[in-house]
Amino acid sequence: MDSHRFSCSKAPFSNIGSIQFGIWNPDEIKKYSIKNITFSQIGNKLRPSIDELNSEKFGVLEKNQLCSVDESNLINCPGYFGHVELTKPVYNINYLSIVKKILQSINFYTSEILIDYNTVEMRSVLKEKNFSKRINLFVKYSNKIKNDKFSGEPLPTYKIDGTTIFIEFPTMTASRTFDYKLVQRSELKPEKAYEILKKISKKNCILLGFDYYNIRPNWFILYNLPVPPIYVRPYCKKNFIQRSEDDLTYKLCDIIKVNERLLKVIIAKKPISLVNHYRELLAYHVSTYFDNSSLKLPISTQTSGRPIKGIVQRLNGKFGRLRRNLMGKRVDFTGRTVITGDSYINLDELGIPKIISKKLTIPTIVHKFNIERMSTLVDSISKDLKANSILKGYNKKIDLRYKSATSIILLKYGFIIEKHLEDGDVLILNRQPSLHKMSMMGHKIKILPYLTFRLNLSVTTPYNADFDGDEMNIHVPQTILTKIESMMIMTVVENIMSPQANKPVIGIVQDSMISSYDLFRKDNFLTKKSLNIVSTFDKLRGYNKKHPSIIKPKMLWSGKQSINYMTTKTSFIIKNIKENDVLWKEINPEDSLIYMFKGNLMMGRLTKKNIGPSYNSIIQNLWTDYSKNESKKVINNLQYSTKQWIFLKGFSVSLADLFLDVSMIEIYCTSIENIEKLWLKELRSTFLYDLKFFFGKNKQQYLKVKTINEEIKKFDKILSYYLNKGNLNANSLINMMKSGSKGSEINLMQIIGLLGQQSLVLSEFSRDYKARLFSHYTFFEIPLEIKGYIKNNFLKGLSPYEFFFHSIAGREGIIDTSIKTAETGYIQRKLSKSMENVISYYDGSVRNSKNFIIQFVYGEDGFDPTLIEEISCVENNKNFFMKIFLNNKKCFNFNILCNNKINCKNFYKDKNNVLGIDGFFYHNIINIIKRKKNFLIKKKFYLPLNIEKIIFRSKMFFTDRALKQTVCDNNLLALFLNTLIKVLILRTNGVIFNNFKNNFINFSLLVYIIRFIDWGNYKKSNITPSSLLWILHKIEKKILKSLICPGLCLGVIAAQSIGEPTTQMTLNTFHHAGILDKNVTVGVPRFNEIINVSKNIKHTIVNVCLTSQNSLEFESSKFIISRIKYRKFIDILSNIEVLYLNYIKIDDRINNINFFKMPLMNVFLNYNGKDAFVNLIFTLYFDRLKLNNLNLSMVEIIAKITYHYKFKVYIISTSDNIKNIYLQIFYFKSKKINSIIKKYKKFENIINFIINDILEIPLFGIAGAREVGISNNIRTISYNEKNIFKKIENQLFLDLYDCKVLDISMLPWVDVNLIASNNIIDIYEFFGIEASRLLLLLELKKILGQGSTYINMHHILCLTDFMTNLGFLNSINRFGLKYQALSALQQCSFEETAKTFIKASINTKRDELNSITENVILGKLIKLGTGFFNPFVKPQLGNHKIKNIVKQTLQQTKEINNNSLVIFEQYKLYNLFKFKTVNNILSKKNNKINLNSKKYYYDWDY
Repeated sequence: MDSHRFSCSKAPFSNIGSIQFGIWNPDEIKKYSIKNITFSQIGNKLRPSIDELNSEKFGVLEKNQLCSVDESNLINCPGYFGHVELTKPVYNINYLSIVKKILQSINFYTSEILIDYNTVEMRSVLKEKNFSKRINLFVKYSNKIKNDKFSGEPLPTYKIDGTTIFIEFPTMTASRTFDYKLVQRSELKPEKAYEILKKISKKNCILLGFDYYNIRPNWFILYNLPVPPIYVRPYCKKNFIQRSEDDLTYKLCDIIKVNERLLKVIIAKKPISLVNHYRELLAYHVSTYFDNSSLKLPISTQTSGRPIKGIVQRLNGKFGRLRRNLMGKRVDFTGRTVITGDSYINLDELGIPKIISKKLTIPTIVHKFNIERMSTLVDSISKDLKANSILKGYNKKIDLRYKSATSIILLKYGFIIEKHLEDGDVLILNRQPSLHKMSMMGHKIKILPYLTFRLNLSVTTPYNADFDGDEMNIHVPQTILTKIESMMIMTVVENIMSPQANKPVIGIVQDSMISSYDLFRKDNFLTKKSLNIVSTFDKLRGYNKKHPSIIKPKMLWSGKQSINYMTTKTSFIIKNIKENDVLWKEINPEDSLIYMFKGNLMMGRLTKKNIGPSYNSIIQNLWTDYSKNESKKVINNLQYSTKQWIFLKGFSVSLADLFLDVSMIEIYCTSIENIEKLWLKELRSTFLYDLKFFFGKNKQQYLKVKTINEEIKKFDKILSYYLNKGNLNANSLINMMKSGSKGSEINLMQIIGLLGQQSLVLSEFSRDYKARLFSHYTFFEIPLEIKGYIKNNFLKGLSPYEFFFHSIAGREGIIDTSIKTAETGYIQRKLSKSMENVISYYDGSVRNSKNFIIQFVYGEDGFDPTLIEEISCVENNKNFFMKIFLNNKKCFNFNILCNNKINCKNFYKDKNNVLGIDGFFYHNIINIIKRKKNFLIKKKFYLPLNIEKIIFRSKMFFTDRALKQTVCDNNLLALFLNTLIKVLILRTNGVIFNNFKNNFINFSLLVYIIRFIDWGNYKKSNITPSSLLWILHKIEKKILKSLICPGLCLGVIAAQSIGEPTTQMTLNTFHHAGILDKNVTVGVPRFNEIINVSKNIKHTIVNVCLTSQNSLEFESSKFIISRIKYRKFIDILSNIEVLYLNYIKIDDRINNINFFKMPLMNVFLNYNGKDAFVNLIFTLYFDRLKLNNLNLSMVEIIAKITYHYKFKVYIISTSDNIKNIYLQIFYFKSKKINSIIKKYKKFENIINFIINDILEIPLFGIAGAREVGISNNIRTISYNEKNIFKKIENQLFLDLYDCKVLDISMLPWVDVNLIASNNIIDIYEFFGIEASRLLLLLELKKILGQGSTYINMHHILCLTDFMTNLGFLNSINRFGLKYQALSALQQCSFEETAKTFIKASINTKRDELNSITENVILGKLIKLGTGFFNPFVKPQLGNHKIKNIVKQTLQQTKEINNNSLVIFEQYKLYNLFKFKTVNNILSKKNNKINLNSKKYYYDWDY
């Protein structure tokens, strides 16, 4: 805001340097206070007396009042504190736990630290720098000390109860020892605690971790309570007499009232019980004044029953002081209304209702250039009024609304006129939710009648707006700086390209799309009249109508000719990936290949891929290669012309468009018949093979719908084939689909095809209803609809059952969306709050506000995501690799690059080391390129330049026949590549990237350029030396242009780019992994797991490779799988029998009543009648098949039982060869058995416990490995071992579920080099931070790249580097923010506001105001974007001192930045390359051609 608009304060101006947190000293509270408040009643008089809480000494809230302290008004008075002297001190509830910890750490009698100075414990404590960890260590070690070492007196234990601390002393027994179980409990009065804490010495205070000057332990106890100024607790006036007081005022009133009563009770020497009552009441009121949400105390309420808002409640949460009033504020000069579409306004314009334009104003300062215009504005009256008011000086304002027609106002320079909005002014338009930066853009005003905002249709995409009642906000910039930023940075034209997916977000949509698809078709011809209607527009004059495409019998112009006046003389080719095989010379019936030559559309039909918000569209080509305004111009012109065309021709969709062909109906009928046959076939198989089908879940039922779904896929394929190949130009619906304006094949499939299986929760049979889901069906009747399968389509209509199932699926989707919205909103907030300080710097690095490096180069290449293009390369490039790197005579020999003699001496003569790059460096480059050969086989990659386009454009400019004959030779090409490498390295030696010298080169870019400019391509394309020069210059210019801009808030851009697509992500999506059909977490839940760095993830999957010996032996692999999977006794047992042994003692010998097993008698008789055994005998029966499958013997089983039971057991077993294998366990009586019998008194409970214990005995395997299986059978893999790529074929991989990498790596059969997991923490603990960073990157890429969504890797890399740059995995939530936050205020503005403030005050934190949050809160300029740099003021000539300082600094910078001079050497190199070398080469070939350097070195951009 303009400072002129507000009155100046009398207070001197000062800049806040930093904020120091601490605790207020009781003496300081008195010093800052104006008065001690004793009066408790709040008066309702207009002028309250001095002794009341609302005294004018605290500040004034009304305009006509003056403060009695400084005699200033409402604007100038800062407000003043008072204080209440408490009769008895109280504990501060916020610091109660810390007081307890301090008391536990010190001696109750002497206030000395309990731990001795020279002990190991003290050393370990002093190593800890974190305050909370240090105090916890003190408590831990001090709790071991029970007595005072001098007096031998017992030390008390401390407990918190409500608002007080209690102490417990052990009681003394008759033998003069202390019984710690019997304790004597008493209250530790705050006065006593204050005495103990005050006695702590300065040395001990520092040892405990306190800053002695800003905080002392005794200050935690309140003697003086500060009373805040009136501005903190303003009252609300009901009428002239009555007013409603603030909650804090009421609470202070209660405190003062109770305080006075306590004083009276003490003076009157009333009973101690009454004193204690009032004392507790005072403590309660003080505690609820601070925090009224504590669970320890009852909630304090108003008389109405409404809970009082304490100080903590005022700070916390979304509606707290920080988030509601400081981080963001309600502002003036805004408007909000409904939006509607308007096809007559330009892309960057916004229609504003006249009523709003008169309400909102822009302050304009009168000066000599605008005084005449301003005078006319001021002289306007009544309805034609064009300004609201004039500001003269500071407080003088003239309201023009009440000005008479005759009065004349003379303007002077410096007056400020608040003028109405006019056409051409700039404002900011916003739609909530603002998910990315394109949700707030700058628009030019166009004042229109009626009451809605009018938007261009193409601009709705970035706002995600539609016209079904959406409302949007406008903000009118008030200062010149804001206006310029809105025009230059925030305008729509600057935001056509999205940084999220490096593609346009604005393009032709809906009506204009279908109209342009029709207008530019091959067989569309226009008469002169219709051409005039399409092209008659003031902006589109100058179109040459002399050349019709058909002259006789009637002059006709093709639809493609109408685009000539829409674009400037641009030339480019757009070919889709599918059409790569089609040669240019062939005629393409689809007309999908776009070829523009000098502004003429030579071939191609415009669809969503070409003019919509899509990759490599015409809009992107114009934006990147020509100019941003050019793309805006094309959108505006296309919209106008296509609108005229659709008016002229008309367009409608009818029911007739749905009846495609008789053959399609026949195919539909046959597919339904097939489906029903398949269903009956499945039912028969289930009846025959599985009679338990209706009464138990069966795995076969999953196969049924899968086989039927294949029938739908067949129908879908036939339909898509028919749509692509059939002659359907007359069909409006299919034209809409093909153009991309609305609709897809799925929509058509649902209308005329089959709806298919609905995704339901209840898609399986229910056992409870005996195989019927509805009561309408009879028992065991199973039609296809019961599975939620829909045979009909929307054209035919659904049956009631089908309609019901369809609505279930719809409801499920709606619920899913509503839950997802809240979750994704929170994800976005977490991301942007954590990463708000990540900024690009002038040296190309990415750092936070404290200059800690997060990335050395942004996204590992330093390019701006908006200027990166998607390049598709479909050819198999293995042949190219062989050509380039082998010394074939026919092809260009790449090794020439390494030969310094040819390059340096011949062409640079004595300047062989101009750039300080030697042959060794070239050898390194070639080796790295050889290693990066996999890059050449990629189908898609993202780079800032498209070499094909550059070569194509160079052919247009260099069409001279004489030049065509002189094709370059090997030496010139070698020189070109030599220079190219230097150009790429020089990007790191320039002004921007001066940190990296020669160590950074973009190899992907180098290989890509070499891929197109090799000797073979050279001959085909007839590249001349001059065009080669032009190409080199263009490459250099493109790379320089695409480097990231310093001062960009890359963290927030990354957060927006990742957070916005998560809103499109589904909440609960599962897919099957491998052959095991096990669910894997994906979508929002998996994304949450990753950014929260969850320790216990839902589904852990570990991929393991067996060692080469076990690779292809399937028998051995089965054995290994059986040993890895976690097995218990429950997996091999068939039954357990429990026998109760009842016996009678006769003459110390056992006489058995039930002789049930003969071999047991000897055992019992040997023990001579002692009660050695428990009366229970457990017989375990084993499943023979399971034992054989697991290859287990009885010896191993007995070993497992004896290992499991640490006490003595007696085991009798049969041999392995018997048909019924069983085993008996006898338990010896021991302490553990006796304790079990005592615990589970009932006989049944004892048996159940022992049986469960037996079932849980582990056999083998890794704990938690619930499932193990072979994944995809056999794979071929290559991995890097000491920079050598090893290829291993026919390797066997295993998928393990829910187990740890550390446990698996201990197994002897596993190859540790080839092990992978989706648990990031697991990988971090086992392999370290670099491996976990890589996994984090891959997992995020997998989640965020699902479906059609694509997010540029720069943003994902930014997030991963931010999470790992501290050397450990840091989560994106409040726990991670503790490590990443640069200040306490940044933490407070996210979550747990009051808690963070309390911690900051104990730790006496100091905020240096580096990060964005603090500067927003304090209203300071943020070091970001346009505030990132400081202006350099040129010194005056007369001042010799300043001149000398400047000279010295310039000399220093010359010494430091010698490397920046390399950039001048580069241009010298170009000149050398242009004039000397080319001429030398041409003269050697005896070609007498003189190149005019001026002709070829200009930049041929339009």
